[in-house]
Amino acid sequence: MTRPPSFTDVTYDEAMARARALVPVLRERADGAEVGREMQKETLEDLHRTGLLRFHQPKRWGGMELPFEAIFDLPAEIGRGCASTAWNVANLGIHHWMLALYDERAQEEVWGKNPESLIASGIAYPQGRGRRVDGGFVVSGFWNFSSGVDVSDWNMLAVMVRDGERVVDHRMCLVPRGEYEVVDDWHVLGMRSTGSKSVKTSELFVPEHRALSMYLARGGNEFPGARVTTNPLFRVPLSALGSHCLAGAGVGNALS
Repeated sequence: MTRPPSFTDVTYDEAMARARALVPVLRERADGAEVGREMQKETLEDLHRTGLLRFHQPKRWGGMELPFEAIFDLPAEIGRGCASTAWNVANLGIHHWMLALYDERAQEEVWGKNPESLIASGIAYPQGRGRRVDGGFVVSGFWNFSSGVDVSDWNMLAVMVRDGERVVDHRMCLVPRGEYEVVDDWHVLGMRSTGSKSVKTSELFVPEHRALSMYLARGGNEFPGARVTTNPLFRVPLSALGSHCLAGAGVGNALS
């Protein structure tokens, strides 16, 4: 099996140039992508070839590990060609950043098998419910807006962990594709090719090392992966990421 390429030597300027070069072809594909309601195969191949989905993946796993501003600038550049592609690049790219916060065992499960693996998410905590059991958590839920789910191998599902009816923790549970169901309910007027379908699962066991506590992702170096993930980039509070990356996609679309 051929090992995916490494992008550790790609600079911010080079990454921006690669994004800029894709703009014309993304414009040409945009209408067809909207009809298909998911990211086109050719576009996904281009993003893998250029490494643009790995802009914040740690270099130890072959990623670019670019400075924080890339979270806005790259989606903004790509958004000049296709807003849906920019949205997915932002979402899927930032999940590489998030995985770097997890226990090393979780990183190995995903990136050790394939550094190019993509991770979708369901981030609405009230839509997921979990309870602690020996060795981890049992989770259930129905999560809307899991962008890029059709091309992803994993999903990060947000749950409120309860003790009885009392919420005691908020966890982001990393789940492989075969352990959740994709619900084809993304029938909308715009940005259809984000493929932001819903996902659901019931009474699923998630081991502790694949359930990141959000109380350890509020900035600083208390997160489980801190021993091997030392770049200050990963000490930015998780709450600061969503608005920055998605804003870039919107700004790029406005400039198109």
